[in-house]
Amino acid sequence: MHQRLLKIYKKLINDADMIPRLTIHLKCFLLLYIGINEEEKQKKQLKSERLLITWLINDNSLIGRLDDILTADDFADPIYQNIVKELYDQYKTSGKVEPAVIMDRYQSKEEHDKVASIIQQDFDMEVTPDEKSQVITDLVKQIKRKGIDQRIEAAKGDLNLMGQLMMEKKSIEKLNIRI
Repeated sequence: MHQRLLKIYKKLINDADMIPRLTIHLKCFLLLYIGINEEEKQKKQLKSERLLITWLINDNSLIGRLDDILTADDFADPIYQNIVKELYDQYKTSGKVEPAVIMDRYQSKEEHDKVASIIQQDFDMEVTPDEKSQVITDLVKQIKRKGIDQRIEAAKGDLNLMGQLMMEKKSIEKLNIRI
């Protein structure tokens, strides 16, 4: 497809009358293409966050292993951030989590349904400890990277903070969570 677009572009660029229209069409195409890619990236990120939260609910011992690695601020969705904060707080307080307590905190139907769909999701598959370790590691790395990228974007003027975040991002690659 890229080759075909390049041929069309070269053909049209030689026609001086087409350049203004080509510019408009090219801008529209790029905006649409970039917008779709950003939307797909966002959906993928939220899916990863949702999956990890579901795993934390189904295996509370993961919370103790991840709470010093992954923070609620690493999550993009505010509802997911609140769920993770609540999971961590409950686990620190009682050593277990009670999903019903988390669900009760959400009053609007939309939020309640969103939280319920995460909490009530169960895994139908059996995975080995090595497979689980790899999946959890990959999810945490992906979520951490995105969270750090967001904090880097917000810290544009603070060079010290940006440097710390860049070092933190580099250290993520060494991360290996063993279950």
